[in-house]
Amino acid sequence: MQDVSTINVAVIQKYFVAWWSPGQWMFPGALNYLFGWRLGIGSILITFIFSLSGLFGFYKVYKYFKFSSAIVVFSLLMIIISDTFYTSFIIYQGGEILSFGIFPWFLYYLLKLQKYTFNNLLVVLLLFLLCFVAKTTLIIYCAIAIAYKIFKNPLQRPLFGIFKAGKSDRNNKVFKLFIPLITGAGCIYIFYLDKGVRPSLLNTFHMELSDLLIPLSAPFSGILSVQTNIIRAQKIIFGTGASSYSALIFISAIYAILSFLVLKCIYKFYNSESFTIAYKLVSIFLYAGLAFFFIIAYSFDTNIDSNVRHFKLLAFLFLPGLISIVFNLLNASVFRLIISLFVIHFVADFIYLKDKWTNDRYKSVNYFYRNYDNLERQDQMDEDSYHKLIELDRTIPLMSNNKPVLFFFEGNADIAMDIKHPAVFNTEKQKFNTMRYWGNRAQVFLFLSKNTLHKNPDFCKSSFPDYNDFVIIDQNSRYVIMKVE
Repeated sequence: MQDVSTINVAVIQKYFVAWWSPGQWMFPGALNYLFGWRLGIGSILITFIFSLSGLFGFYKVYKYFKFSSAIVVFSLLMIIISDTFYTSFIIYQGGEILSFGIFPWFLYYLLKLQKYTFNNLLVVLLLFLLCFVAKTTLIIYCAIAIAYKIFKNPLQRPLFGIFKAGKSDRNNKVFKLFIPLITGAGCIYIFYLDKGVRPSLLNTFHMELSDLLIPLSAPFSGILSVQTNIIRAQKIIFGTGASSYSALIFISAIYAILSFLVLKCIYKFYNSESFTIAYKLVSIFLYAGLAFFFIIAYSFDTNIDSNVRHFKLLAFLFLPGLISIVFNLLNASVFRLIISLFVIHFVADFIYLKDKWTNDRYKSVNYFYRNYDNLERQDQMDEDSYHKLIELDRTIPLMSNNKPVLFFFEGNADIAMDIKHPAVFNTEKQKFNTMRYWGNRAQVFLFLSKNTLHKNPDFCKSSFPDYNDFVIIDQNSRYVIMKVE
């Protein structure tokens, strides 16, 4: 990323950001570079490819655990109608859809792995690195999955009374899996995390009840739009101006109930002979490992939000076991009725969300809806002003009279993806119109709303004190375009 220095406006500061998933723009960017496709078109193709890959991958995982064809079909259907999956067909969620398409294949390869040869360990390493490229937090899933494979047999003995081990495991060859785990983690740190700005894992300890309940309830709250509907119910019951304490009690009570149901479900897994030992171990191992990691991360205020999308892969792994339990409790007619209601809810919710995310928006030159990643903080740049900005960006060179050409616009970050010039814009943490930029060795173009200029007539001079001439070169009913020299 790059920033314009506030001390000297002609200085462009570049820095590497190491907390974003690298693959979310690498994959559509590669299609843009190789075939000239717009990023939006590339993102649509990536979404479809990795959606199909993930569904087929989970199909293979479910069949490995010997679930019946009916349970597998219902499980895949539940994935499709979960908002942690179908939201990617409304807005582009690079890391989410990439991780969905890759992780089940990593898990399936580990489950099938019997011989720990150099080539097989190399495949594990490459899949491990690919999972990281897809989504940074996916390495937690991968590390736990590898740990499960290594300690599978020692765990079987005390938990299930099974003492038989494979020949390669008896010879401790399974411990060779530490090689791709350590090598992969080292490569990620040296060649990515250590290259730039990254959030610290442990900050001030501050545990809240939600830090405990959200990870514990994740296998249930991560499917069928459960978390989304909890938030909607909270708004309907308490409203936006209601007491936060009352809303907290409501939310905590629901997550506590879900956590209890998850633990009860795990108990049924453990005691049921309907599930394979491998399925029981993988489910319990991943649940315990992910819950432990995220409880610690949330308690120390790590920069990870509490959205259940982080747990969707765990929830999808729980699905066939949960469906099997429910299927055995209900008769076939009631079960089909419940599934039908879920499907109707999915159709209605998809239509609602599609309208919510596209209503009164226009498409960018990269074939995204403007403000595509920002529902609550949309900017006010109208379509005419946006296209004037794009046209100016295409006609003005990057340098003019040995001075860098900079764009300052009152809008959101998605516009910066559409232009080639260094730009300053509004972010979640700051607005560019609250900053002051010194120096005058750059040519600056300002895109300001008339509302801002009306409220602060001296905005230009106060923001750029070393410049004297602010010439209006274009305007419409909403925005003014200025050239500053």
